[in-house]
Formats: sequence, structure tokens, C-alpha cells
Amino acid sequence: MPIVEGLIASTAPVVVKFLIDQIKNYGRSGKKTKDIEELKNALDPFKERFEVNEEELQKIKENAEKLSEKLTENGFGITNEMYQKWTLNILHEKLGSMKPPKSTFKTELWTARETREIKGVRDIKIIPKKYRIGDKIVVYFRSDKDCYLTLFNIGTSGELTVLFPNYLFQNNFTRADRIYAIPGDEYPFEYELSGPPGVEKIKAIATTSKLNLLDFEFSKEEFFHSVERGIAVRDISIVAKKMKEVSFDNWAEAICEFEVE
Repeated sequence: MPIVEGLIASTAPVVVKFLIDQIKNYGRSGKKTKDIEELKNALDPFKERFEVNEEELQKIKENAEKLSEKLTENGFGITNEMYQKWTLNILHEKLGSMKPPKSTFKTELWTARETREIKGVRDIKIIPKKYRIGDKIVVYFRSDKDCYLTLFNIGTSGELTVLFPNYLFQNNFTRADRIYAIPGDEYPFEYELSGPPGVEKIKAIATTSKLNLLDFEFSKEEFFHSVERGIAVRDISIVAKKMKEVSFDNWAEAICEFEVE
């Protein structure tokens, strides 16, 4: 199974969660075997972890391979396409559910095509729902409270990108009641949609104090911090856990999505 062959410590718990979900789907057909249940029990302790050590990784690989073989023997083959779809669904679900129980300040987030004729802000009422691959867009943000802004993007490929802050613009403090255009006159870079076709989502997390939501270092070789979908599921899970520990009156969120064709 390709997803097991390329397994690494940072994605192993994500693959474990995926496999356990597939066992549940298999069980809904009324089929259950002792071997499959035993393999599930062996994998269960790792499903809520964010990383594993080398010894644990080898155990996961061995049990995952055996599980895949057993499921295939019973007419329930696991494919890489199933994993790709599952991770994208999980990313969208986690991104959408990351909210404080109630908001004490308001944030707004929207997008528009980048145009050379129009600089600065765009009316929030003008919100395109569709773009084309190759379009260059601008993300607009506004809050009614001074805050520190982090913009997460889940691309149509499932890749997670931190759009803001980034290597050139590491100061993510924003003033209340002001519209920020990213990229824009203050943040001169390009945000081009690369595809494939699908739904793209952008999540704004605004905090009243500066927080390190993800543990990474800015690099001039990598303008934006980006990770593939397997690590993205882990990273978004880490962010969601951190935000649960932040008092509801110290953060707010906003999300926008659009179709890329």
C-alpha cells in the first residue's frame, strides 16, 4: 500500500486514523473478523498522537500492511485515492470547526481578483465565488479589535500553506477597523491559484496576543510555510488543540471558500 510504504513519523498517526475509519466502514457491511479487530487494537494507541518514535513507526508499518492485506482479502481494498479524499475532508472539517464558543470581537475575511487598476481595499460586498487556475487573488481582512493575524490556506491539492505571516512579512500585528489587503501595497507579493480544480479554503485566526500556532522557522528558500496533506492534518490538529487552550475572549476566526476551475 503506497501510503504505508512512504510512512514517516509525522504522518503515521494520521494514517492510523485513516485506517481505523476504513475498518469502521468495513464493519458497516456487517463483516467482522478477529484478525482485523486485533490489528485495529494494535493501532488504536497511536491515533491521537502527533508523532511517533522509530520503533513505534516500524510497528505501525507492519500492522498497517497486515491490515491492508486482510481488508483486501475480504473484498475491501484500500487505495491511495481513498486516503487523498479522506485527508482533504478531514482538513476541511477541522478548519471549519475551529471556532471559539462565542466571539467577543468581529473578524471579516474575503477575496477578490488582483487588478492593476484597483489598489488598496475592495468592497466586502463584491465576493467572487469562482476563480480560474492562474488567477492572482487578494485576501482582505478586517477586525474590530487590534490583533495578531494568521492566515491558513487549504489548497485544492490538500496542501496547507501559511499565507500570513511569511518570510518577508513576519510581523502579523493588525490594527482595529482597518482593511488589510494581502498581498497589497504594504505586502508586495503574488498569490496565484495553481490548482487542480476544486474548493479552496482560507482561515483567519486572530488573537489578542502573539501566539506561535505552528512550530516552524521562516526561510528565504520557502517564502510561505507549506506542507503536504498528510502533515497538514497533523498540523491543523495541533493548531486546533492550541486554540482550545486560549480563552474565548482572546481570539476570533473567519473563513472563506471559493471554487477553482
